[in-house]
Amino acid sequence: MSNLLPTLEVCDVPKGAGTAPVVFMLAGFPDDHSVFAKLADDLKRTHRVIVACLPLYDQTSLKEGQSDYYSVEEVLFRLEATVYSKTDPGQKVTLVIHDFGCPFGYHFAFLHPDKVDRLVGLDIGCTNLARPAEKGSRHRYKLEKFPELPEGPEPPRTKDKLNQLFYQLYFSFAYLFGRKVNYAVGTALLRGFIKCMHLFRFLNTDPKSKAARDLKDVRCWHAYPYWAMWSKILFRPKSYMYTHTYESQYTSSQVASGYTGLIPVWMPMPKCDTLFLYGKRKRIMFHNNCFLKYLKDTPGCAAMGVDGGHWMFLDKPDFCAKVIRDFMDGIVYNYADTIPPKM
Repeated sequence: MSNLLPTLEVCDVPKGAGTAPVVFMLAGFPDDHSVFAKLADDLKRTHRVIVACLPLYDQTSLKEGQSDYYSVEEVLFRLEATVYSKTDPGQKVTLVIHDFGCPFGYHFAFLHPDKVDRLVGLDIGCTNLARPAEKGSRHRYKLEKFPELPEGPEPPRTKDKLNQLFYQLYFSFAYLFGRKVNYAVGTALLRGFIKCMHLFRFLNTDPKSKAARDLKDVRCWHAYPYWAMWSKILFRPKSYMYTHTYESQYTSSQVASGYTGLIPVWMPMPKCDTLFLYGKRKRIMFHNNCFLKYLKDTPGCAAMGVDGGHWMFLDKPDFCAKVIRDFMDGIVYNYADTIPPKM
């Protein structure tokens, strides 16, 4: 089907052994399916693993007449259609998400509590708690702040926020330049900036730390999700927190009833058990301490720093696979007061 995300499936569970539990993995910028190859190879022994990437990310060239842009709404719809078409009715999945797969994954898990059993977020944390909006509201749900830390409000991470603002707007610029002027020049601008990020150890302070995709396979139009997000924030300032119209045939009636459909840019904390793994060896963090504290205090949830960069599951594949597998088996390790699992 043309309205699905690009996917690959692996499973070594013998036929006749019953329905294998499903792990659905969603990669982010600029990665294709191969980023999860090692994790999927470990999990496929006991699970049916579906690895998805964002539209166009499995391509290094555009087909004739093919669009180089997908809106946030379109990607979310495709994620829904893919998960529901690849699983049986009533079957829940464990959702594993990384980088720009996280905004779509967190929204999907919040909006479809009847479809997501557990969630594993990799390096990009939730920004807010959320609750369904009152009937008659034009919003799908309302955002709430995480509880404050015992020592008081968390100091603003101005440096992290400015770094995120700069690189995301630059990625948007490279995409737009390629789209409006020349793809080759836009791609050169994007690759040059990514090289600088690696040179200055922006996403991995250890020289041995790994990035997933070879730069020669990265194209400027892979940066379209950044423009899809920032175009709404910049040009719809009156409703910048609620920019994405959401109406879907897959929405749970318990969630959707009575609401008109606007969802926020920010990432809501889902109601399911959640594991958050983040790389400790990088110059910028994509989460806050209030989020970590909330996970620590919530039964069934946990967070753990991993000795690696933004792609920590490539730096420490066996360790991350062990923690994720144990989490799916109900064993929860906590970053603050639990000894990490022995390998």
